[in-house]
Amino acid sequence: TNAVNQSATGGEFEVNLHLADHWRLNSSYSLQDAINERDDSPVADRPRRLGKINLAYHRNDWVVNTQAFYVGDRRREAGDLRKPIDDYWLLN
Repeated sequence: TNAVNQSATGGEFEVNLHLADHWRLNSSYSLQDAINERDDSPVADRPRRLGKINLAYHRNDWVVNTQAFYVGDRRREAGDLRKPIDDYWLLN
């Protein structure tokens, strides 16, 4: 749900490495705290922590890669009685 009165603080970093001929590793991590200013509750349905790792092989005009995404600390809407959302990884 989008809310008008939200404030957020956080940060992120990114690292890009050239590992060897044709190989690259890219990664990033972000941390964000977002608050609904109407009632000082955490903003729901958005992750507090996100991470990404990408390993790629570049050769001529071809690129083959794999990515892993981490999603953590997603909160549910106030009053939602379902169990908390577990942290999870996606592999692409």
